[in-house]
Amino acid sequence: MGIQSHKKIERIKNSGTKKNGKKMRSSFTITIFVLSLFLILIIFSIFNGRVKQDAVDFQDSVQDNIFEKRTAQKFINPTVNINLAISSNDISKCNKDKDCEDWFYFSKSLEPNDCDKIENYELENNCKDNIFLEKAENSNDSNYCLNIKNIVVKDTCLKETK
Repeated sequence: MGIQSHKKIERIKNSGTKKNGKKMRSSFTITIFVLSLFLILIIFSIFNGRVKQDAVDFQDSVQDNIFEKRTAQKFINPTVNINLAISSNDISKCNKDKDCEDWFYFSKSLEPNDCDKIENYELENNCKDNIFLEKAENSNDSNYCLNIKNIVVKDTCLKETK
């Protein structure tokens, strides 16, 4: 029994070293494989050279286009200037934007004559209609309603002031 158990022990020891040797070889193989892939990648990058100028120009044009759209959006929305001008009571905040100036005059008009400064015809009429409606409601006088151009507003005004 002693000899057989000794042979078993030797087989166990030898089988362990073989497995460890395979593990060592497999990790070494993986390392060599990864390094070779890295070398292949470097070689391809050397032969392909720099990025073509056409691609760079395309990216620059796309970035310029995005920048132009962003800056254009700042000027498309005039409500910021309108609010600034109205809240500060300073028409110069409109930066010579006619729509902004019209809304500025619309908000500051107290008499129908004040609305004459508005260049937008519809906004001018709405301005006058609002003033006549407010005067009719405050004085309960239907004569102001007769000056209102918008038929729906005029009818509402006449019904409320009777």
